Amino acid sequence: MCCYYLDDYKGAMEHFLREQELEPDVLDGYYRLSNVYLALGKLDEALDQALKVIDIVKDKEEDQSRYYVHLAKIYRRMRKPEDALAAIRTALDKYGYAKANADMHEICLQFGLWAEAEKVMKNWKANRKQIKDWAGKDILRLVMKGEKLKARLWYTDKWPVMDPDDQDLLEIIFGSTDKKFSQELKINRRKVQDALKNHWDLSAPYGNFAFTQFKAGMLDKAKIDASTALTELEKEALPNNRFRTLYETKKARNLALTGRMEEAKFILEKARTLPLCENCKYPSCKDADIFEVEIAIMEGKYKTALEMCDKFSKMWPDETDFIILKNYLVTKGLDK
Repeated sequence: MCCYYLDDYKGAMEHFLREQELEPDVLDGYYRLSNVYLALGKLDEALDQALKVIDIVKDKEEDQSRYYVHLAKIYRRMRKPEDALAAIRTALDKYGYAKANADMHEICLQFGLWAEAEKVMKNWKANRKQIKDWAGKDILRLVMKGEKLKARLWYTDKWPVMDPDDQDLLEIIFGSTDKKFSQELKINRRKVQDALKNHWDLSAPYGNFAFTQFKAGMLDKAKIDASTALTELEKEALPNNRFRTLYETKKARNLALTGRMEEAKFILEKARTLPLCENCKYPSCKDADIFEVEIAIMEGKYKTALEMCDKFSKMWPDETDFIILKNYLVTKGLDK
């Protein structure tokens, strides 16, 4: 596994293929090779290895749900939601996979399968009594579908029992046509403070706060916090990093916020050529699309930004950032 974690994929492939030759009935070689192929974007090869794993574990009584979850991730990358849903359902039926409804709901939202998502949610509610787990997700689905009024009504009713992260996201969405961005500033300021207090990653909260300040016209403060985000981001950088694409996209966004626009666009374009991050469930880098829209906004290219929002919203129907960005563009006089 050392080769894999050092991004030496060729060495990892050779090792895992040799492992399969020596122990053809042991799943580790197939599962790990599937992960290597997935990291390289070789989806057919990743699927072939994953199915070999399933063939080995399918008759075992102990919990094997992680392998079905891995299979579902490959199908999601391949844009095959029905197959992804089937893999998660198998994990639920055979092993009682605890996150099955959450995963299936997420898959449905990713591909805009609204009717199926509603069916999954009904089952989730019936089998999961902790309202906090699903209440926010239920309302976010309405937001994604464009049922804003209904979403607001449900939000008012369910707010006290919702997950705090879902509360924050919905507050930002509903407040994103406020030209002062008071609620978004308040929430992102608190997230920076929480990260400082708990010694969490600082690059993301500082970057998000900086962009909100930019939208609110607080340009000098935005530059300062974006510079802090860049400093914190460099602490995360590694010579071999399976999350390199995320690092590069975040770097591009914060460079743009500090005024280094051409450098930012060059890095963002380069990031699109890199392998997707290890845990990514999407066919391409969604963050790169989000930050491309944000950079267009920073350049004052609002019509272009709106056109990109429309394009990317169709690609990623579950991404609330495009809803927030569209609402911001409304404050700039663009009707959408």
